[in-house]
Amino acid sequence: MNLKYFAILLIVLLLSASTFGQQAALEKTLPKTVKIYGVGGLAGFDDAQSGILISDSGHILTVTGSVLDEDPINCTLNDGQKFTAKLVGVNPKLSIAVLKIDAQTPDYFDLSAAPVPVAVGRPVLAITNLYSVATGNEPMSVQHGIVSAITPLEARRGAFVAGFKGDVYLIDAITNNPGAPGGALVDYNGAFLGLVGKQLKSTTQSVYINFAMPQSALSSAVQDILDKKTQKAGQQDEVAKPADAWTPNKLGFQLTPDVLPLTPAYIDSVRANSPAAKAGLTSDDFIVMVNGNVVKDVKSLKSALEKIDVADPVELLILRKDEFQTIRITN
Repeated sequence: MNLKYFAILLIVLLLSASTFGQQAALEKTLPKTVKIYGVGGLAGFDDAQSGILISDSGHILTVTGSVLDEDPINCTLNDGQKFTAKLVGVNPKLSIAVLKIDAQTPDYFDLSAAPVPVAVGRPVLAITNLYSVATGNEPMSVQHGIVSAITPLEARRGAFVAGFKGDVYLIDAITNNPGAPGGALVDYNGAFLGLVGKQLKSTTQSVYINFAMPQSALSSAVQDILDKKTQKAGQQDEVAKPADAWTPNKLGFQLTPDVLPLTPAYIDSVRANSPAAKAGLTSDDFIVMVNGNVVKDVKSLKSALEKIDVADPVELLILRKDEFQTIRITN
């Protein structure tokens, strides 16, 4: 056989094998994907995103965002089945959320499995519902690409700064389109590699980036949510209020005036020599969590403090000058 024709035949065979492998990977992974729809929409907020199944009892992993802010949260599985989901909990640092639908879901990504090693140049498939083109039993969109870099995440979107500073996978597939965040990044064997991240712009190059959060960064955070170590705002377990509970005044700080619906929990001032001052809390700190519970406004912050006895410590997750910090306050 002519060497030229042999080389062409070899290339065709390799391409065919690659295509067959990709198809097999998609048949394995598409049943594990979820299309998510919420209220959003208003003032340009996104009203759709992607998600992945992570248990056989209907748990879904996705990213945080306006889609999840209000009920109902509607989920459509790969086969077209539609469900209303409940928000189980969130992790603000990683910008991830876990939802729950009332369904048996035998096809799911097992985040507790050993992560697959990933190197720069590895071929990948990004499976997302970009532009919300899939509404029923249509499969999600699939993009081919490679891992172009593994680097710490330094990104923001408007006033929002990515709290996670660990390594992420930068990919050359365009995954920063509306509807894509929360999708799955898999290899050609269908192995889960990471969760497609939110629409963020690099703080070093001022361009939108296409990235995925590695499985190694997700597994323990997701388990904490499932174990209720972190919860959504307003979802704290019902407990008897102590006779002497913490309040902002007892801690020694004053919040911004609560004059608007969902007023953010910003610190307006800190009293000198108070427990808050001694712990290092300062004005303009933005309180995100109290003892593992997410707070979304001044009201929910005060409600969370009412459940903590003054004899017990208060642990605050705050956002200060684009950085998350943990402040522990004791009496």
